[in-house]
Amino acid sequence: NAFIIGDRLLLFVDHTRCGKCSETMPVVLAKIAGRTDVRLDIYFVNTSVEYKESIQLWAKKHHISPEQLKSGVISLNYDMGTAQKIGAKGEHLPVLLLKRAGKYEKL
Repeated sequence: NAFIIGDRLLLFVDHTRCGKCSETMPVVLAKIAGRTDVRLDIYFVNTSVEYKESIQLWAKKHHISPEQLKSGVISLNYDMGTAQKIGAKGEHLPVLLLKRAGKYEKL
């Protein structure tokens, strides 16, 4: 995929049961490697604040660095209805979407 400035990747995962995350995360991280103009927003479905520590462990396990988080290249988010709002709810997780110019495309 050729990304343009301002593109966002949205990845929806269930961190408590994501067998495919081990396959998906290296591919997704490779897509944004060395880029500062494309963002990756990871949304954790079926979670809330009490899962903060386990989400941080998940991120570490999948080689997401504190620097990537601090710089904003990658963000970790509680889903809070985003998947449903953009039509990704009910999909088999993980789901990767591209957001460009306000439109969403499944990758």
